[in-house]
Formats: sequence, structure tokens, C-alpha cells
Amino acid sequence: AHLQPNACPNLALLLCDLSIIQSAKGLLMHKQNVQHSLNCIISLFAGAILPLSFAPLDLYWIAPISLALLLKIILTQKPFHAGLYGLFFGFGLYGVGISWVFICMHQYGGQGVIVSTIFTFLFVLLLAFFIALRGFCFRKFLPLNTLSSLLLGFPACWIFVEWITGWLFTGFPWLFLGYSQTSSWLGGYAPLFGVYGASFMVVLSASLLVIAFFPACIERKHFMQKTLRYLSVLLLLLIWIGGGLLHHVHWTTPIDKPIKVTLVQGNIPQHVTWSPDDTLLALQRYNTLTNQHWSSDLIVWPEAAIPTLQQEITPYLNSLATKAKAHRTTILFGIPVESSDNKFYNAAIAIGASTGRYDKRHLVPWGEYLPFESIMSKVFNALGAPISLFTQGQPKQKLIQLNHIYIAPYICYEIAYAGLVRGDLPQTNLLVTITNDVWFGKSWAAAQHLQIGQMRSLETGRYTLFVGNNGITAIITPKGNIINRLPRFETAALTDQVYAMEGTTPWIFLGTWPIMVGLLLLWLVAVIRQRYK
Repeated sequence: AHLQPNACPNLALLLCDLSIIQSAKGLLMHKQNVQHSLNCIISLFAGAILPLSFAPLDLYWIAPISLALLLKIILTQKPFHAGLYGLFFGFGLYGVGISWVFICMHQYGGQGVIVSTIFTFLFVLLLAFFIALRGFCFRKFLPLNTLSSLLLGFPACWIFVEWITGWLFTGFPWLFLGYSQTSSWLGGYAPLFGVYGASFMVVLSASLLVIAFFPACIERKHFMQKTLRYLSVLLLLLIWIGGGLLHHVHWTTPIDKPIKVTLVQGNIPQHVTWSPDDTLLALQRYNTLTNQHWSSDLIVWPEAAIPTLQQEITPYLNSLATKAKAHRTTILFGIPVESSDNKFYNAAIAIGASTGRYDKRHLVPWGEYLPFESIMSKVFNALGAPISLFTQGQPKQKLIQLNHIYIAPYICYEIAYAGLVRGDLPQTNLLVTITNDVWFGKSWAAAQHLQIGQMRSLETGRYTLFVGNNGITAIITPKGNIINRLPRFETAALTDQVYAMEGTTPWIFLGTWPIMVGLLLLWLVAVIRQRYK
């Protein structure tokens, strides 16, 4: 009754405006939700295709493209969402790339489907967290999309966290970006800066791809979009061509004449390997294969080739050593050893013309020893899971000497720890890795393991003899190339010639710490430049 004459029409218009605004907000929210879901899917997809760049497919060009997809998404995000998309990316990467963990636990570890699935999921989630950390830190400390943040900050952040994952909680240096480039031109940077240098070039390439295809997303003052695109493409070409040219630099040189080597792949099934009743099968098989190659200077058997304690087959080993010495041959093989103080070691022993012993230094957590043993042993006993308790070898051990040649043996995934390998250089002339990758089944893990060995050869300028129980058994050149290999899941021996190498690559001389300091400086430069924008 008290309304003005035009009040009703005005109220109607107001309600109509509010309705339109509400609808617009709802439409905007729906659009944002759709975009958020789409970003999650793209991030997951980008991570899932990244393992294709690693062995056995070796589609190395996918690595920078995969990372560029993630970078383009997080450039427009706040720190929380950047971390979330990084988590999806990491889940795709490790969910595909290390799915073999389930095979190890269920098919060969004797664990049930539920336990194996839960453990694999949690492990993948833990590793994906490190990708999320990269995304969060990048947007938290570098919120502006400047050239310095993309070309300095993002690569530095990615590689620094990659380095952390290599040692934190004993480390898991698997699927590092640099490993995907062993057969690409970017592998040429490995002798200079190691695997982290190759990884850096992959991330830098990804940043340049984003700048080249999406120059409008860069906050710039001095460059036109077209100029920025051309410069980024030019720098991208220079990086890759520079790596290709570095492949032609020979950092090490051969010593004297070549060495004739034989790598024996026994192909002993896992259910037989640790069965006392079938130990004789392994001894006979390796003995038969070895008897055909006494002309070799060095014969290598894989990890745990003899599935019993050294002390339990002393007569057999003495007979084998006598025969090898008569032929002036050295046999290097893996065998568990019990010490006088009742400690057990996963060891590699040389007998024959040369003698020596190496005890594994970097044991596999949960597989060879239990972290927090007093607590976890009760958990494993409750689950009915087998427990292997080996003792860690001394940090510094004598190399195995073959005449005037020094051989550095590594057991299983020890070859993945670059610092461990570098500690034996430059005295080492030849790298040898013995492994029992039967745990991986028919997954990609064995090929990924071999690719890590290729990177160690690139970094050190040494040949690597890679010997697996059921494969992959191969010979790697100082350039990271595989010159000879055996098919997987076959009983065979591989004979070829290799050279003992001497010399020092820049990576051997400098190590990792100067690289990490350099990355920290790049990160600080990027952050400081943003503060003064």
C-alpha cells in the first residue's frame, strides 16, 4: 500500500537482473568445473604418455611434449591447483611407468592382490607427491609468467626435486627425465652434467615449446609474439644440435688391447632359484655354458647365480676356480655370503686368474632389509610375507683387478645411484652390473633398468657389462649404445670384445654438487627478478 507508483516495475526489473546475474554465475561455475575436470584429464594423460619416452619404446621426443602439456596448464593456476594437476601428472607417470611393482609383490613376492594393489597405489601416490610439489612451488614462488620463470625457475625447480627423490628415504632414482634421452642428442650432455644435466635440457625444451606455441601467455615488455616464437625455436634447435655435437667428443680412451668377455644368462625361474632341491640345476646350467667359453678373459654370471651360501658349496667353487685359473680366466658371479659374525651379504665374487669380493652397498628396502626393523618385522610376520635380511657392505671397497684393469661391480639397482658409481672413479676401467630382473616379469622394468646402465656409461665414458638372470643381458659402449645383447627368457651366453677405458669426463671431475648449486642460483635469479617486476 505504501509503494510508489513505479515500485513494482522497478522491483521486477531488479529481480530479473538478479536472476540473470545468478544464472551467469552458475554458468561460469559450470564452465570452471568443466575446465578443471579437463585439466585433470589432460594432466593425467600427459603423465601417462611420458613412460613411452623411456625404454623399451624409446620415443624420447615425447618427454618434452608431455612436460609442455603440464606446464601450459599450470601457468594459469594458483599454487594449490598447480600442485593438484602435478599430482594427476605424477599418478599417470608412475601408474604406467612403475606398474611392475605390483608384479614384483604379487607374482613373485607371494603377496595377495589386495595387499599388492594397496602397496603399489601408495607407492605411486608417494612418488606423484613429488611432482605435485614441483607444481606447487613453481606457482607459489614464481606467480608471474616471465621468461626467467619459464627458462630458469621451472627447470631448476623440477631438477632439484628430482635430485631429492634420488636420495630421500634411500632414494628411488627411476624414470628421471634424463634417462629417456640416452639415445637422443640430449644424451650428449650426460658426460658434462650427468643425468640431471640431460633432465634439465628436457625441461628447458618443454619450456621453449610452450613459449613457441603460446607466446601470448608470457608477460613481456620488449618482444613481439612473433619474435619471441622465433627466438625460442632457435634456442631449442641450438640445445639439441649442441647435444648432438657433444656426442662426437671422446672424453676417455681405451687401454691397450680389447678384453674378451662372456656374459652368461642362465634363465633360472624364480621358483627354482631359491629352492634347495634345484640348486644342482643352476650349478649344472652355468657350468655347461661356461665350459664353452674358457677362451674369454672374463666370464660374468648374474646376481645370485648360485642360489646357496658360498660356504655350502666350497668344493664346487674350488674346482671351478682351479679350472678357470688353468685357462687364465676370471669368473665373476653373484652369491650370498655368510661372514664369521653370522651376517649375510649379497655379494659378487671373482675366482680364477683374479680374485676378489664385493658386498652390495645399497640394499633394497623391504626386499633385502627392513627399515625400522623392530616394528616392520612384526607387520611382515603378521602378513606372512618373507623377510630377507642382508647386511650393507662397506662404503669403500677394493675394486676387482684383472691384470692391470680395474673392474667395478654393482648388484641389481645399485647402478641407478650415480653417486655410488662416481665414488669408484676415475680408477675404474670397466663397469659390471649383475642383476636378477626375473622379479619384473615381462614388464618394461628390465628395459628401464638397462637404460639406466646406458646413462652410467655415458656419464663415465666406460663400457658396461649388464648381466641378467633372464635378461636383459647386454654390452654398452662408452657412448651409451648397446652393441650386443641376448633375447630375454632364453638360456644363452654372449661373447664379445670390450675395451678397458681410462680418463675423466667433466661429470666425474665435478660430480653433482656444483650442478645443484647452479640450479639453486638459477632459481634465486628467477625469484629475485619477479620481486622487482
